[in-house]
Amino acid sequence: MANPLLASLTAALRTYDWSEVTAICGEIARDVDAGLQIDLYDARDVLDRLQLRRRFREMRAVAGAFLRAGLVDAQIRRRYVQALIDD
Repeated sequence: MANPLLASLTAALRTYDWSEVTAICGEIARDVDAGLQIDLYDARDVLDRLQLRRRFREMRAVAGAFLRAGLVDAQIRRRYVQALIDD
């Protein structure tokens, strides 16, 4: 993970700091919407980690940003739909 936000997200998820997770996911979504390039594998990893902690609202926001940015991938679409259903 080259982006420091992704490392911060991992740390917040490990410590169950939900307010920090929400803030970081919002920042990731804003950055991606603003044109930040993110690697497909990093995007999948973010969504995997959010799903494991059952953070569906954050997963929906981040996956939506990834899809709007053109990261059209079956796993990202599936996670987005799953977040819509589970949230």
